[in-house]
Amino acid sequence: MYSKTENPFQQIDQRFDELEALIQGLQKRDNSDSAKIDPHERLTRADIKKQYKVSFGTIHNAMNSDKLLYDKVGRKTLYKRSDVENWINKKA
Repeated sequence: MYSKTENPFQQIDQRFDELEALIQGLQKRDNSDSAKIDPHERLTRADIKKQYKVSFGTIHNAMNSDKLLYDKVGRKTLYKRSDVENWINKKA
């Protein structure tokens, strides 16, 4: 990748440039992913468990302690994505 005769400071500078390009690429990808998320989207407990890596018990405890808001539609319990995001951010 690098020649042994090259100045080590040039190698470091080149490596920083490569890292900067990688970080910028990740930031662009992250921004495009967040633009696709609808904060009013409704999620089920299974969706929350899968996307946020949270157990059903943790979700149930948050519901009972009024930390996570929910709506009942018939027999289904649904959660607004923005409420889930707020709960996850407060929990972390």
